[in-house]
Amino acid sequence: MAQRNTVQQKVIAEALTKLHGSHPTADDVYRAVNADYPSISKATVYRTLNKMAETGQALKVPVSSGADHFDDTLRPHNHIVCTSCGRVDDVEVSLPHSAGEVIASAHAPGYQITGYEFLFQGLCPNCAKERRG
Repeated sequence: MAQRNTVQQKVIAEALTKLHGSHPTADDVYRAVNADYPSISKATVYRTLNKMAETGQALKVPVSSGADHFDDTLRPHNHIVCTSCGRVDDVEVSLPHSAGEVIASAHAPGYQITGYEFLFQGLCPNCAKERRG
Protein backbone atom coordinates (compact mmCIF):
# COMPACT_ATOMS: atom_id res chain seq x y z
CA MET A 1 0.00 0.00 0.00
CA ALA A 2 2.84 2.44 0.78
CA GLN A 3 4.24 1.92 -2.73
CA ARG A 4 0.89 2.81 -4.27
CA ASN A 5 0.70 5.99 -2.20
CA THR A 6 4.23 6.90 -3.30
CA VAL A 7 3.25 6.45 -6.94
CA GLN A 8 0.09 8.50 -6.42
CA GLN A 9 2.05 11.28 -4.71
CA LYS A 10 4.56 11.35 -7.55
CA VAL A 11 1.80 11.51 -10.17
CA ILE A 12 0.03 14.34 -8.33
CA ALA A 13 3.28 16.31 -7.92
CA GLU A 14 4.02 15.85 -11.64
CA ALA A 15 0.53 17.06 -12.55
CA LEU A 16 0.99 20.19 -10.42
CA THR A 17 4.29 20.84 -12.21
CA LYS A 18 2.65 20.36 -15.63
CA LEU A 19 -0.03 22.87 -14.63
CA HIS A 20 2.70 25.37 -13.66
CA GLY A 21 1.54 28.96 -13.72
CA SER A 22 -2.17 28.15 -13.83
CA HIS A 23 -2.58 27.95 -10.02
CA PRO A 24 -4.94 24.95 -10.26
CA THR A 25 -7.54 23.94 -7.71
CA ALA A 26 -7.51 20.40 -6.35
CA ASP A 27 -10.32 19.61 -8.81
CA ASP A 28 -8.14 20.82 -11.70
CA VAL A 29 -5.28 18.59 -10.55
CA TYR A 30 -7.70 15.68 -10.09
CA ARG A 31 -8.95 16.06 -13.68
CA ALA A 32 -5.37 16.16 -15.00
CA VAL A 33 -4.37 13.05 -13.02
CA ASN A 34 -7.61 11.15 -13.60
CA ALA A 35 -7.15 11.29 -17.37
CA ASP A 36 -4.14 8.94 -17.09
CA TYR A 37 -4.96 7.28 -13.75
CA PRO A 38 -8.75 6.77 -13.58
CA SER A 39 -8.50 4.74 -10.37
CA ILE A 40 -7.15 7.67 -8.32
CA SER A 41 -9.71 9.17 -5.99
CA LYS A 42 -10.53 12.83 -5.59
CA ALA A 43 -9.93 12.45 -1.83
CA THR A 44 -6.38 11.20 -2.49
CA VAL A 45 -5.64 14.23 -4.66
CA TYR A 46 -7.05 16.65 -2.06
CA ARG A 47 -5.19 14.94 0.80
CA THR A 48 -1.90 14.79 -1.13
CA LEU A 49 -2.01 18.43 -2.22
CA ASN A 50 -2.72 19.56 1.33
CA LYS A 51 0.13 17.40 2.61
CA MET A 52 2.43 18.88 -0.04
CA ALA A 53 1.46 22.35 1.16
CA GLU A 54 2.11 21.41 4.80
CA THR A 55 5.56 20.00 3.98
CA GLY A 56 6.61 22.90 1.75
CA GLN A 57 6.44 21.01 -1.56
CA ALA A 58 3.67 23.28 -2.84
CA LEU A 59 2.04 26.55 -1.89
CA LYS A 60 -1.62 26.66 -0.96
CA VAL A 61 -3.35 29.85 -2.08
CA PRO A 62 -6.52 30.26 -0.01
CA VAL A 63 -9.19 32.21 -1.89
CA SER A 64 -12.06 33.38 0.31
CA SER A 65 -14.51 33.45 -2.60
CA GLY A 66 -13.87 29.91 -3.79
CA ALA A 67 -11.71 26.81 -3.69
CA ASP A 68 -8.09 26.89 -2.59
CA HIS A 69 -5.56 26.99 -5.40
CA PHE A 70 -2.11 25.40 -5.44
CA ASP A 71 1.20 26.68 -6.76
CA ASP A 72 4.41 24.83 -7.50
CA THR A 73 6.46 28.04 -7.30
CA LEU A 74 7.94 27.87 -3.83
CA ARG A 75 9.78 31.20 -3.62
CA PRO A 76 7.94 33.80 -1.55
CA HIS A 77 5.53 35.75 -3.75
CA ASN A 78 2.00 37.11 -3.77
CA HIS A 79 -1.11 36.40 -5.81
CA ILE A 80 -4.01 38.20 -7.41
CA VAL A 81 -7.48 36.71 -7.86
CA CYS A 82 -9.96 37.86 -10.49
CA THR A 83 -13.16 38.94 -8.76
CA SER A 84 -15.15 37.93 -11.82
CA CYS A 85 -13.91 34.50 -12.96
CA GLY A 86 -11.73 33.43 -10.00
CA ARG A 87 -8.49 33.11 -12.01
CA VAL A 88 -5.36 33.28 -9.82
CA ASP A 89 -2.02 34.66 -11.02
CA ASP A 90 1.26 35.74 -9.49
CA VAL A 91 1.66 39.43 -8.73
CA GLU A 92 5.00 41.11 -8.23
CA VAL A 93 5.04 43.77 -5.57
CA SER A 94 7.83 45.69 -3.89
CA LEU A 95 6.98 46.17 -0.26
CA PRO A 96 8.39 49.27 1.44
CA HIS A 97 9.72 47.08 4.26
CA SER A 98 11.40 43.73 4.57
CA ALA A 99 9.32 40.73 5.61
CA GLY A 100 10.92 40.84 9.05
CA GLU A 101 10.02 44.52 9.46
CA VAL A 102 6.41 43.89 8.41
CA ILE A 103 6.09 41.06 10.93
CA ALA A 104 7.80 43.08 13.66
CA SER A 105 5.45 46.02 13.08
CA ALA A 106 2.29 43.88 13.19
CA HIS A 107 0.40 43.70 16.46
CA ALA A 108 -2.23 41.08 17.30
CA PRO A 109 -2.66 40.55 21.07
CA GLY A 110 -1.91 36.98 22.10
CA TYR A 111 -0.56 35.92 18.70
CA GLN A 112 2.94 34.93 17.78
CA ILE A 113 3.05 36.12 14.17
CA THR A 114 5.14 33.85 11.97
CA GLY A 115 4.35 35.16 8.50
CA TYR A 116 1.96 37.01 6.28
CA GLU A 117 0.57 36.97 2.77
CA PHE A 118 -1.28 39.40 0.59
CA LEU A 119 -4.00 38.35 -1.82
CA PHE A 120 -4.72 41.10 -4.29
CA GLN A 121 -8.07 41.33 -6.07
CA GLY A 122 -8.93 42.72 -9.48
CA LEU A 123 -10.11 41.87 -12.97
CA CYS A 124 -8.00 39.56 -15.12
CA PRO A 125 -7.22 40.72 -18.68
CA ASN A 126 -9.99 38.55 -20.18
CA CYS A 127 -12.71 39.77 -17.81
CA ALA A 128 -11.58 43.39 -18.13
CA LYS A 129 -11.77 43.08 -21.92
CA GLU A 130 -15.28 41.58 -21.73
CA ARG A 131 -16.46 44.44 -19.53
CA ARG A 132 -15.07 47.02 -21.94
CA GLY A 133 -17.06 45.34 -24.69
